[in-house]
Amino acid sequence: EMCQLWLNLPKKNKMAKPRYQPLLNKDITVEEIADGVKVRVIAGTVGGTTGPAKTFSPVELWDINVEKKGTKVELDVPEDHNVILFVRRGMIHVGESEVGPQSVAIMERQGGNVIFTTDERN
Repeated sequence: EMCQLWLNLPKKNKMAKPRYQPLLNKDITVEEIADGVKVRVIAGTVGGTTGPAKTFSPVELWDINVEKKGTKVELDVPEDHNVILFVRRGMIHVGESEVGPQSVAIMERQGGNVIFTTDERN
């Protein structure tokens, strides 16, 4: 499985030559942030791990695997970042909302963390 993310470039970089970054599984470091919660850091930083992706704008792109159902996960994110949670498999609860497979939750830009709880094994 893979995810492709397209981002609008800052004005000063609009004319930059397009590029492709092949990121192989062996290039991506895993940070365990809690018991049974593993984060593949693709871009940005989690804990002391920084992802290999090169970006023009600050981006946090993480692939999170939660092994146990009912696990509460809290992620620190930069204060001014937009957050989109994409659920590939399983289901999570974000506030009062359920987010199922192949669905997204678009978070408000308030505070410096995101909290969700798993419903099924992801």
